[in-house]
Amino acid sequence: MSFKNLIILLFSSALLGCSDIRDCNCLDYNEVLIQELKSSANIIKLTKVEQGAFGSTINLKVCNTSNMLIEEIGLRGDDYLPTIDSITGKKIFIHYSFPSNNNSDPIDRDLKFESVALGEALLDSSSLRFSYMFKNKK
Repeated sequence: MSFKNLIILLFSSALLGCSDIRDCNCLDYNEVLIQELKSSANIIKLTKVEQGAFGSTINLKVCNTSNMLIEEIGLRGDDYLPTIDSITGKKIFIHYSFPSNNNSDPIDRDLKFESVALGEALLDSSSLRFSYMFKNKK
């Protein structure tokens, strides 16, 4: 195989390799995997997406065991990153570690979905297949 054909083959596979957005193994060029949690029925992935001057966001992807995308939501990820704690049935438990100036805040304080969700999940959370439970752990 000539060098020119090899370059064309590599370039083509890079372009076509992740053309299916339903495949959870595919990451965009500006997306980095930061956490993955597997249960018997699902795989949950957190990826950090760099937005350039606008900072970064987090994509939470819920996939089946064949790595096909079931649901994806955007989350805040500018200063503090979320961490997946567990998944139980259709409930996914996630925490952030936002600092607090108020010492009287409880150690595990519930966060509203609206305070961390972004994009379509924020606009229409009624269509989501999973429930997302957020806590702030100092």
